[in-house]
Amino acid sequence: MPEPPAIDCTQAQQDSVALAARRAGLTLDARQFAMVCAAAPYVDEIRQRLSRQRDWYEAPANVFVSTRP
Repeated sequence: MPEPPAIDCTQAQQDSVALAARRAGLTLDARQFAMVCAAAPYVDEIRQRLSRQRDWYEAPANVFVSTRP
């Protein structure tokens, strides 16, 4: 198996990934940890978009109205 890729995220992001994996009960090897760390900045950006304050008139994303009878 090839060497795991270099981890390309900050120490704070690595700590956050390690904590989240531990809380989820995951045991990650070096390759898996590097892959999750590579995705961490994107996941954090999505999390920030989703956890913003919503206006009263904005419908929640889980509302679905079927147009079929």
